[in-house]
Amino acid sequence: MDMSDPQFTEEEWLQYREEERTYLEHQERIGATVRLLSPQRNYQELSVAITNPRFSMWINPDPPFALRTPPHPPGEEPLPPDLPDLIALIRQPIVAMLALPAIFFGAAYTRFMRMDIR
Repeated sequence: MDMSDPQFTEEEWLQYREEERTYLEHQERIGATVRLLSPQRNYQELSVAITNPRFSMWINPDPPFALRTPPHPPGEEPLPPDLPDLIALIRQPIVAMLALPAIFFGAAYTRFMRMDIR
């Protein structure tokens, strides 16, 4: 859409912005799913969150780390959560790190059991 077009209306602009927002949300959901399936990314999130939770709160603003940043006065750093709270907040990478190998081992075991051993 050309902003200098005389036939461009406010309604068309609002419709365009809504379609753009929907598209970007869809793209982010796909990206989040792909990132969840990445063992390297999951390991990185887990190791940084456990070894240096304050650093991970500042460096990674997307969920789940955004949930760990409580409202705080400007200039005051947020306190790192204790370990049980931290584990509860990074449960998605933990589950992904455990579930993906379990799925592949299960598939391999099923294939092994169906093999015709002579």
